[in-house]
Amino acid sequence: MIDFVILNELSYPLKMDNSKIEESLKNFIKILYELKIYDIKTIKSTLSKDEIEISEKKYMGEYIKEIKNKDLKKLALNLYNNKILEIKVPLIEESDIYSEEYKEVDFYYQEEKAQGFGVASLYNTLAISFENANKWENKNFIEIKKITFDESGELVETKIDVKHIYDYNKLEVHKEYLKSLSDEKYKIDKKIFSYCTEDKFKKIKFCEGVAKSISNLDSNVYNSVLRKLILIEKEVENIKGFDISSEGETVASNPKLRQLRCFKLPDKDIEIYMGMHIKGIPLGNRIHYCIEDEQVYIGYVGKHLETKKF
Repeated sequence: MIDFVILNELSYPLKMDNSKIEESLKNFIKILYELKIYDIKTIKSTLSKDEIEISEKKYMGEYIKEIKNKDLKKLALNLYNNKILEIKVPLIEESDIYSEEYKEVDFYYQEEKAQGFGVASLYNTLAISFENANKWENKNFIEIKKITFDESGELVETKIDVKHIYDYNKLEVHKEYLKSLSDEKYKIDKKIFSYCTEDKFKKIKFCEGVAKSISNLDSNVYNSVLRKLILIEKEVENIKGFDISSEGETVASNPKLRQLRCFKLPDKDIEIYMGMHIKGIPLGNRIHYCIEDEQVYIGYVGKHLETKKF
């Protein structure tokens, strides 16, 4: 399960006077202590702690040495020595489940490359920022652009909302998400997933064969799928907040390809075309779904379905 957050590299160095930088650092440390309560263990970063500029041309270790306030200095040393959460690089290692997808996409925030926000979106975890001259004020969610190419080689731009923390006093916005990380009710072994759907999921219904196919997924894929299902079930995440896409006209108008995406609803004697699908799942897997009468129906979970070019 997810036990890390992502440090937003666009939030430093801090361009404020020293007293405000100290306030920002204290706020950041308070956030980390709070995250620890919810089983968060690591901050993934583009740079190591010795490469992070707290103020211009002053790196973390150097800046902490000059702090006069004893209490703040003690807290800052706990941060530097990984006694709160471990600051870990790189953002994505070769062995990570999203490493291949990460190589094939670019992420932007207001025309700036945004690797941290991008990785937070892939893992559906929180991005964390230093307060920096009100740059992030009232931005509990950050809209980024994901740039990639579809199967036909056409450039595709997708807008994604990333969960974002910048102010200790605004943590309440993400409390339900954080609670879901350590919710024992949803720690479901994949071997028994198909036997638990009615008990665990009330807002999601699974079409025939889907629960069994989820049980047979690769473990990393299963964990990613389960996270998304939990967030939908707990209404922590609006389904539109995921990396979603709709099949193009070439699929919708092709009888064979369209039929591959038609699924019978479990409680209704009707078959529905489910062109909408959730992406951002390891190894190119997809979740095809529809929403009927405020009920989410999952029609298919698995490898990318056949298209004209794929």
